[in-house]
Amino acid sequence: MALYPPGIMARCNRDDLRRMTQGTPRYDPPSESVITDIQRAVLNILLQTAQYVIVDDTNLNDDHVYELAVIAHQHGAVVETQDFRDVPLELCLDRDRRRTVGRVGDAVIRAMHARYLAPTRDSS
Repeated sequence: MALYPPGIMARCNRDDLRRMTQGTPRYDPPSESVITDIQRAVLNILLQTAQYVIVDDTNLNDDHVYELAVIAHQHGAVVETQDFRDVPLELCLDRDRRRTVGRVGDAVIRAMHARYLAPTRDSS
């Protein structure tokens, strides 16, 4: 983002908001409604002041993605999403292990995969 002059591009990330308010980027269920409120407020402000706003969360919950898109549309913004749900689990784990900063950890990645991406078995 340093390539752009101030006011052109901004970034809004839930892990950063957690780090700012809780001292850690880790997901904390009791605090998530507050983080959601903060992100919505920040996003509304950024969409008024920046030409491009990037939300680079791991948004695997389609409802959350929809809510962000609604906010963007209220400001007349064009929404573009990048869907990486087709990246294999093992590749995600390998990439995370290679990080020098901000590792998520195998357990968290596997839990997110199981919750949002693992194929559901037909119970019939």
